[in-house]
Amino acid sequence: MSKIIDRVLGGTIYSGIAGEYFVAAELSRMGYFASLTLGNAPYIDILASNGEKAVNIQVKTSRADRSDGWDLGNKGLTCEDKWENTFYVLVELFGNPMNSAVSYYIIPKNELHSRVEKVFQDWQKGKNSLTGKARTSERRRFKIKEHPDFKIEEYKDRWDKLFHIKNSTRKCLCDNPTCAKCLSKNCIDKDCQIHTKQMKMARREYEIKNGLIENS
Repeated sequence: MSKIIDRVLGGTIYSGIAGEYFVAAELSRMGYFASLTLGNAPYIDILASNGEKAVNIQVKTSRADRSDGWDLGNKGLTCEDKWENTFYVLVELFGNPMNSAVSYYIIPKNELHSRVEKVFQDWQKGKNSLTGKARTSERRRFKIKEHPDFKIEEYKDRWDKLFHIKNSTRKCLCDNPTCAKCLSKNCIDKDCQIHTKQMKMARREYEIKNGLIENS
């Protein structure tokens, strides 16, 4: 079985597809709505919603045992107002994901573009260390080691960033969107952007189904 799994996830294309399904599954598990575009929408892999706000997601997948970053293509990375509700979810697979954890990093598209493009432009001004000639590659990659000031852990598993509304007043102080206590009783804010009404309803159905509470 392990040989089949390794073969399926061995290539870039298959790893990319796996990453998209992992993200969609994780969003659904937390009670969000998630729909794969399956290549039918340019630069959008998943359409997601919490029932109140919709966002676009681009998924980039990296095999930690084979790569040290995420490939962002060979075109210039720009920042545009229309991408205010578009996010990258960077997926990091460790060998066989069936036997190890999968890491997710949720980063606004404009924020990642700005950071990666700046590092790329600085890099391209240099020369090839082997030939001494000007660098000609147009490939942009996001490598954490090239951004020492970037606190990547602050973006890990931060699914709440997808649906956070700027300038909103949030009564709930818990930043964990899957917090069982908040979804059950602690969070009483009906407009909470972290523990949404849909997620609370899904949690209640789960508790009723599993006999944790009585259906009243």
